[in-house]
Amino acid sequence: MDIKTSPSNYEQISKNPLATSKILESVDFLLTNPISYEFRTTVTKELHSKKEILEIGKWINGCKTYALQNYKDSPNVLTHFHPHTKETLESFAHSLKPFVEHIVIR
Repeated sequence: MDIKTSPSNYEQISKNPLATSKILESVDFLLTNPISYEFRTTVTKELHSKKEILEIGKWINGCKTYALQNYKDSPNVLTHFHPHTKETLESFAHSLKPFVEHIVIR
């Protein structure tokens, strides 16, 4: 399941209050049911600071797997986003250890 941002920023990013409530509901469902899942966030410099990543970690506390996918620029995507360094992603992963069982960096 894609986690775009922290709960406090979801409405701002998605521009849709209904989407925010559905995302919160879906995360809660996955965390409380014995089904296989993975949370993932495509991380960008513009949207994801350490504070933001920690807020996401607290929100998904207890999840089995969380993937940090570094943003990858593509000629087919018109955005103003930029990737973080590998070292920054590793720092984010380290700070998530109290909340997530397994952290993947992609």
